[in-house]
Amino acid sequence: MSRHRLAITAIVVGLTALTTTLVHDAHADDTVERGYRPNKPLIFSGFVTFGIPYVISVGVAATSARVEDRALYIPLVGPWIDLATRGGCPPLAPNCSGEATAKAGLIVDGIFQGIGVIAMASGFLWRQESYEVRQTKAGIDWISPWANASGGGVSTVGHF
Repeated sequence: MSRHRLAITAIVVGLTALTTTLVHDAHADDTVERGYRPNKPLIFSGFVTFGIPYVISVGVAATSARVEDRALYIPLVGPWIDLATRGGCPPLAPNCSGEATAKAGLIVDGIFQGIGVIAMASGFLWRQESYEVRQTKAGIDWISPWANASGGGVSTVGHF
């Protein structure tokens, strides 16, 4: 190989390295956005766990003749207020099983409403569903001069 051709090849290789570095640094890199979304299944199950007992409580509050049952309109604490203000069974009453069942129902209602609220809050606090959004911007990745016996030119590689 002649000195002339060796010099041209060295210049082409040097220009290739220089232009590739300059062009690669000039275009914008891809944008990647990462984050966490609320845990939808946990929020939904908490909503159902809270909602069913609360709907039942509102139905009881709307149809009951007892004044204490009006507290059931209040979500989460209504069953506990009703339980605290509910009078006991009269001493000479022949059968108090209905009152014991009502108090047990209030306890179950209050527990499930509380579990539902805790589950909904946990769904927002413990975000377990991750997502990633990639945006690829158009740009030139590589430019290289080339030469051979019949001529020369420039090669370009990019993405759109």
